[in-house]
Amino acid sequence: GAQVIEPLPLLRPVLSAVTLIYLLRGVVGPFFLINTGRSTRFIVISSAVCTGFGLAHGIGLLQMWGRLA
Repeated sequence: GAQVIEPLPLLRPVLSAVTLIYLLRGVVGPFFLINTGRSTRFIVISSAVCTGFGLAHGIGLLQMWGRLA
């Protein structure tokens, strides 16, 4: 059941880093993907998806922050 193992170390910093990476890829990524041969559609959609994942991950992280070790 729950609490059988100890909480993972560095849980907050690692989850925060994941959120930051998603958001950076979504917001800054398009500037690095221009002139790489990828289509504009790919750049826009993949950046929107990464931004959405980053926002969802960040909101969930903020909601659970107090429960994380």
